[in-house]
This record gives sequence, structure tokens and C-alpha cells, in this order.
Amino acid sequence: MMTTPMERETTVLIGLFLWQPHIEVLDSRVRLHGHKDAITCIEVCKAFSIVVSGSCDSTAIIWDLNRLNYVRYLQHSNTVAAACIMTYISQESTIENGSVLKLWTVNGRFIGDVSCEHMINCLEFSSAPEGISVNVIATGLSNGFIRLWSTWDLCHIWDIRPDLHLQQVSSLTFSDDSQRLFAVNTQGKLVVWQRRDKIYTKAPIVTVYQRD
Repeated sequence: MMTTPMERETTVLIGLFLWQPHIEVLDSRVRLHGHKDAITCIEVCKAFSIVVSGSCDSTAIIWDLNRLNYVRYLQHSNTVAAACIMTYISQESTIENGSVLKLWTVNGRFIGDVSCEHMINCLEFSSAPEGISVNVIATGLSNGFIRLWSTWDLCHIWDIRPDLHLQQVSSLTFSDDSQRLFAVNTQGKLVVWQRRDKIYTKAPIVTVYQRD
């Protein structure tokens, strides 16, 4: 029997935050009832005013950021380890059981999935303008590689193999123009890649927040 959102026990707490080295809560917290097991990841998308949360209960839930209420859930067959949202083509991606990449529309329609032979620790969409660029999903793998997948059909495009720089990749992000890719490994080392055919006059500005 399917469990309704209100019957589940684990909650998501959401408030307005001032992003400083120490986060300050600016508004009252709201308790959202949804998951029935531990929450593993949360992804916020201001463009669509939604929040996606993943859980060990084999679901990802989409929440309305304006009304702060439940919208729909995305059913998986195992733990949802990570989630990411792409604003240009209204897609979101989730990682199931550490090695299965799933692609969805922001309305919750399942598009497809692909398995990886290594554990996927993190993922990020590029956001270059459609029509003049082909966007990718970058995934950080347990073997230190960064694998690029097509956002159209999830085909494997390329592996970045930074043997001298990275161990397990723990975090990824693209610059606003998607011309640079930033990666951090489990030892805290940051490496930046950029296009070979473009001349950059300034080094990227990087702000790092360390854990206490």
C-alpha cells in the first residue's frame, strides 16, 4: 500500500538564511512532513521555487519553496544519495544507491537512467545557453574521475582523469557561464578546469567556507 506524504515521519526544516561563514536564520523554521527515513541531500532551485530532498526511504520529494508544502515524490528502488536541478531545460537528476544516475523533469516525469561502475559521490548540471551549447551532467566518482553525461540521453561523453590531483571527488560545481568546472576531493584539495580554446585574463575568484 502506498504511504501518503502526511503519514511519513521524517521532516525537512526550511527557513530563510543569510549566507555568511556562520549561517543565521532570518525567519521562522517550517517543519515539512514527508520522508520516513534519514534525509541524505537537499537541493534548492530559486528559478523554479522548489526544493528537492533525497532520503534513505528510496524517494526524492519536490517541495514548493513559496508555499512551503509538498508537491510530489519521485519513487526510487534504493537510497537517494544526491540530487541536482538544471534550470535551462527544466530537468533534475538523482543518484540512487550510489551508482545509478536518474533523469527527471521538474514535474516529476521519469526520463531515463544509467548505471556507473563506480560510486557517484556528487553531481552537477552545466547551464550554458541551449542552442549554441550542449549541456552535460558532471559526476564525481569514487575512483577520482569526473564523468560527463549527455543531458539528452545520458550517454557517456567523456572522463576527466586527474590522476595527479584528485582522489575521491566529493563536490562539483560549474561557474555561472559553465566555462569552468570546480572539483574538490575528500582531502580538501580544489582543482579548476577551463576550456582550452578560450583565453582568460583573470583567475577565478573562489570563496571557501571551512567546517568548524
